[in-house]
Amino acid sequence: SDNDGVNDGDDDFPNDPDNKDSDEDGISDKEEIENGTDPYDPDSDGDGMKDGDDDFPNDPNEDTDSDGDGEGDNSDKDDDGDGISDEEEKENGTDPNDPDTDGDGINDGQEKEGGTDPNDPDTDGDGVDDGDEKEEGTDPNDPDTDGDGVDDGEDGFPKDPFKSEDTDGDGISDDQDTDDDGDGISDEDEFKNGTDPKNPDTDGDGVDDGKEKEDGTDPNNPDTDGDGVNDGEEKEKKTDPNNPDTDGDGTNDGEDDFPRDPDEDTDTDGSGTGDNTDTDDDDDGIPDEEEIKNGTDPKNPDTDGDGITDGEEKENGTDPNDPDTDGDGLTDGDEKLRGTDPLDPDTDNDNLLDGEEIINGTNPLVPDTDNDGLLDGKEIEIGTNPLNNDTDKDKLLDGDEIKNGTDPLNPDTDGDSILDGDEIENGTDPNLDDSNNEILVSEVLTPGSSNRLESFWTIMNIEKYPNAIVEVYNRNGQKVFSKTNYQNDWQGDFKGSRLPGGSYYYNIYLPDKDKNFSGWIFLTY
Repeated sequence: SDNDGVNDGDDDFPNDPDNKDSDEDGISDKEEIENGTDPYDPDSDGDGMKDGDDDFPNDPNEDTDSDGDGEGDNSDKDDDGDGISDEEEKENGTDPNDPDTDGDGINDGQEKEGGTDPNDPDTDGDGVDDGDEKEEGTDPNDPDTDGDGVDDGEDGFPKDPFKSEDTDGDGISDDQDTDDDGDGISDEDEFKNGTDPKNPDTDGDGVDDGKEKEDGTDPNNPDTDGDGVNDGEEKEKKTDPNNPDTDGDGTNDGEDDFPRDPDEDTDTDGSGTGDNTDTDDDDDGIPDEEEIKNGTDPKNPDTDGDGITDGEEKENGTDPNDPDTDGDGLTDGDEKLRGTDPLDPDTDNDNLLDGEEIINGTNPLVPDTDNDGLLDGKEIEIGTNPLNNDTDKDKLLDGDEIKNGTDPLNPDTDGDSILDGDEIENGTDPNLDDSNNEILVSEVLTPGSSNRLESFWTIMNIEKYPNAIVEVYNRNGQKVFSKTNYQNDWQGDFKGSRLPGGSYYYNIYLPDKDKNFSGWIFLTY
C-alpha cells in the first residue's frame, strides 16, 4: 500500500513508506531489497559481520575495504592504498590499514619515496612535522634547512640563511625590524628607557609598553601608583593606575572594596553592599547596632572565635563573647561538633566536666564509659580507670567491688592469694583471709578453769564459718550437743546439767567447704 517494497502482510507500517529496519542491521528493508541483501537477516552473507558494517554484504569472503578501491582487504595486497604492499608494511612496522601511519600528513608511500620515516612524524627532529615541512617548502630530512645554525622549528625564516628571528611575527626579521616586539616603541627608545625590545610587556602587568607610554604609566613597574593593584588590573576595573586612591576616600585602591565609590571602602561580609550602607556588616544575623550594645564585634561574625556565628549563639542561648559558655573546657563550637551541651558543663552528669572527659579519653555523652557500674567521675575520684571496667584485673567489675566491699584497686583485697573474683565464684569471703582459716579444735574442756581456752570448749577460727554445724556425742553415740554458728561458749552442759567427765566424740561440718573435722575431747572437772 505504501509502495515501500515490502508486502503489507510483512510490513509493520503498511501505510508508512519510510519502512523500518526489520533485522536491525543498520540498513532499511527497502535499501536491502535494492541491494539484494536479506532484510530479515542482519548478516546476509553469513560472514559474521552485520550488513550495515559489511563493505561486501553479499560476499561471505570479504567484509572490509580499507582504501575504498572496491577490492576487499582479503584479496587486496595493499589494503590502505598507500603504494606499499601489506607484506612490506608489516616488515617495516607501518600499519597496512592506515595510509599515514605516523599521522604527519604524508602517506607512507610518499614518505618512502621522499626518504622520510613513515613511523616518525618529525623525521629530522627539528620540531616541525614532515607534512608541515613539505607545505612550507623546508627539508623534512634536514633540521636546519637554510644552514644558519637555527633549527627549522625555532627559525622564523627557515629558508633564509641570513634571517632567523621574528619576535613579533610580523614577517620582518628582527635584524631589519625597528620595533622587534611590535609594542609601538622603537627598539632604540626601548634601550634608552630600560624596557625590553624583545618583550612587548616588559613589566608583565598586562599592558604593552607602548600603551603604558600613552597612559603615562611606568612600563618598568607593574604597579605604577604603588596601590597594590597592577596597572593591567586597574585598567580592567577602570581605576586610575596613576592614582593610588582613585575615588579619593582615603583608602588605597588595593585595600578598597569599592575603589570608585568615595562613600564606601569596606564590604566585610562580601555581600556587595558597603559597610556604611549595610546594617549587618558581618552578616551574622545580628544588626550592627545590636552588636555594639551587646559588646560583640559587628565586623566579625564570630566574635569569640568558637566556630559559631554570633547570630547562632544568640539562638542557642550561648554567650557570643565567651568561647566556652559553660566553662567545661570545650569551646561552644567543639561541643556542637561532639554533640555535648554547650550550656551544661557536665552533659552526661557523671561528675566530670565535658572537657575533662576529653582529656581523660572518656565519653562525655555516656556517664559510665566502661560500663562497670561506676560513674566516670566516681572512678576518677577513687582512682580506678574509667576506661577499664576491671581496673585491678581480679575478675570483678569495679562497680561490683564497691558493692561487695572489696578494693577495686587491689586484686586480692584480703591478701589470701586468691583473686576477689575467684573468691566470689568459690563462695568464699574476699574480705576474709582464707589462708588462715584452718579449724583448730581444743581437745580439753575444764569448766570453771581460769584458762579461758579450757573453761569453754574452743574451736579456733570457727567464727569464720557461721554456717558450720558443731555436734558432740557420748561414747554411746548419743548426741549431747549441737549448734550452728557456734560461738565458743559450751561448758559441757546437757539438758541443764553438767555432763560427767570423760571422753566425747565431736564432728564439725563446714558446708561452705563441704568439709568435716572430727575427733575426741576430754571433759574434766
